[in-house]
Amino acid sequence: MDLGGRIAAVRAGWGDPAAMVGELRRTVVLVPLMDGRFLSGVSGGVRWLYAFTDEAALARFAVVRGADPAGEWEYAGVLGARLYTNLAVATEKRGEA
Repeated sequence: MDLGGRIAAVRAGWGDPAAMVGELRRTVVLVPLMDGRFLSGVSGGVRWLYAFTDEAALARFAVVRGADPAGEWEYAGVLGARLYTNLAVATEKRGEA
């Protein structure tokens, strides 16, 4: 099962969260950029890094944020393991983990 399928299964209540994280670590995700930096946002007091499983999902996100549907959105392809590991280390250093 691919990452999108694992995410859907967990959201539906029958997936395995550990398997989802494992699949994330093996998958290249698309991270939108703003001024050359990863784009993130805050919801419920938690900072979230935006990452998408494919260009269609990234395009839907961009349109919701007001981007031209025919325009381009800058992003980086990042291996999930690298993203996950670096974010965990960064939040631990700030005492957020």
